[in-house]
Amino acid sequence: MKAQRADTGAADANTLLTTVVQRRDDYSGVNLDEELSNMIVFQNSYNAAARLITTAKEMYDTLLAVVQ
Repeated sequence: MKAQRADTGAADANTLLTTVVQRRDDYSGVNLDEELSNMIVFQNSYNAAARLITTAKEMYDTLLAVVQ
């Protein structure tokens, strides 16, 4: 009888732990899929900006070479 109550108590505690962890995760609002998607967008934006700066530098260098 005591063993059965202990097993039931352990199962209840495990269920409560799972519920509390799920609620904490829901509250924190971190969505890994969304974060990964944002990271890809930021990476692509950074690459585009780097290409723009490289192109502007090449154009500037070409212009300086023509003027000299």
